Amino acid sequence: MPKALCLLTGRLDGKLAIVTGANSGIGKETTAELARRGAKVIMACRNKERAEMARKWILDCYTEGQPDVLTRNVPNETVKQCITPVKPGQLVIEELDTASFASIKAFAERVLASEQRIDFLINNAGVMACPYGETADGLELQIGTNHFGHFLLTELLMPAIKRAAPGSRIICVSSVAHKRGRINTSDMNLRDKNYGRWKAYTQSKLANVIHARQLALRHKDEGIVAVSVHPGVVSTDLWKGYMAAFRTLSRPFMKNEWEGAQTTLYTVLAPELENGGYYADCAPASTNPKAKDDALGAQVWEISRKTVGLA
Repeated sequence: MPKALCLLTGRLDGKLAIVTGANSGIGKETTAELARRGAKVIMACRNKERAEMARKWILDCYTEGQPDVLTRNVPNETVKQCITPVKPGQLVIEELDTASFASIKAFAERVLASEQRIDFLINNAGVMACPYGETADGLELQIGTNHFGHFLLTELLMPAIKRAAPGSRIICVSSVAHKRGRINTSDMNLRDKNYGRWKAYTQSKLANVIHARQLALRHKDEGIVAVSVHPGVVSTDLWKGYMAAFRTLSRPFMKNEWEGAQTTLYTVLAPELENGGYYADCAPASTNPKAKDDALGAQVWEISRKTVGLA
């Protein structure tokens, strides 16, 4: 089955991107692709040791002198003209755990002290369909990590995002699974007896899509664009908790990690985007009708502000 690739040209020299969860999977590949286009990337990662390994992997693949630096993972000759070797100074590691408000606040304080503007915030880090757990702040782990943590991060970094406008973008990495999601507005932490790992995951991914739409509605007059993306069903570490037989059977139908980064890259490079839109396979896609319910969106926004301590 053909996989959609980003065929857009364009360079990102002088731009700053932040990628959460940049140490593995789609986040690592997204970081590499942005750096190959010239961006400086802050790799926002929970585990600094794994982040260093990811940084080394990117440099080992894509720095000057590597034999296939300009041919590895290049979809066509036109795109090849937009790619240059990655320089070590383009990749900066910062510790960030989106399951801890203290970590998020410390990260934002460091970034705002060192950077005047943020051109691209890519809210990529996440957990998927895990057993019940809680964040450092006592929130259900999936909604806390995937949504509330990124909500707080985005709000704290907004001054620098605004300074890069018009043209700055916020990209929330969601999933097609959001289409099965339902927001439990009475308790988004799902502390009742009906907790289910997929119920919690799909709710968190719907919250990502709603978050992007609400950001677009609230900041469109400032020239900030916010979208959500479905990277595809990607063979990453998020699947490590599933049966080996299932993973083996499903792998031929999955995207690899580089393919999974393509729609995020598309939303960074595309000259025009539907502000608040949802993208899959490098194109606009249909979404859960609940994501366009702006009354629900406003409710989720207020719940989120209260949960993260901004209200």
